[in-house]
Amino acid sequence: MKKVLILALAFLLLLAPVSCGRGETTAMATTTEPTTTEQTTITTTTISTTTTSTTSTTTTTMTTSTTTTTKPTTTKPTTAKPATTKPVSSTARSGGTVPKQFVGGTKSGPLSWEEYQQARRAAELLVGEFRGQPRTVQLEGVYRKLRAMVDSITYSMEAPHYADPYGYLVLKVASCAGSARTTGLCLEILDIPWEHVNPGAYTHQWARVPVDGGYWICDPYGMYVGPEPAPYKHPLEGIAF
Repeated sequence: MKKVLILALAFLLLLAPVSCGRGETTAMATTTEPTTTEQTTITTTTISTTTTSTTSTTTTTMTTSTTTTTKPTTTKPTTAKPATTKPVSSTARSGGTVPKQFVGGTKSGPLSWEEYQQARRAAELLVGEFRGQPRTVQLEGVYRKLRAMVDSITYSMEAPHYADPYGYLVLKVASCAGSARTTGLCLEILDIPWEHVNPGAYTHQWARVPVDGGYWICDPYGMYVGPEPAPYKHPLEGIAF
């Protein structure tokens, strides 16, 4: 038995150098494997970097898109304001408004802008020649021109325009109220201030004019032109016109 053990041991000792050679060969094979591992690691890192970069880009793009898309556009409703139109009086037309001192009133009826302009043109033809003359001469000239028309005028307190210049100068119908307003229109054409005495009253009416610190009456219908005897007094007061 001892011999067998000794022989086995000796056999093992003979085989030892060969084993060492195989071990070296094995070691060399083992040394090659880390190289493969390093390559794999590098490749993995590259893929990881690329993936990270792609992920970052995708995230940025999505953020921008979301910001732009989610902004709401708010539009306030616009309410149209209704157009307001001022009522036009019976004496107003597209050309202008008739001065109220020449409107005869309800019974006489409305005086349109066209009618007023027609009456004004007629008055300018009558008294235009008196521009630039002394005031007393102008008053006498207005009185004379309007008085000359009286015989062709129908007296009325009912007819349309009986109390305004259009009735006196165009329609040839008037009362003393129409005579007073027609006189006033002629005076204004000559730039002479005047006052309508008793407007709207059921009594005689005429034009009162300042002259040299006092007042004159210019009244074609009442057949008088000259200084007033007392403030707002007519020399023919009490006589029916």
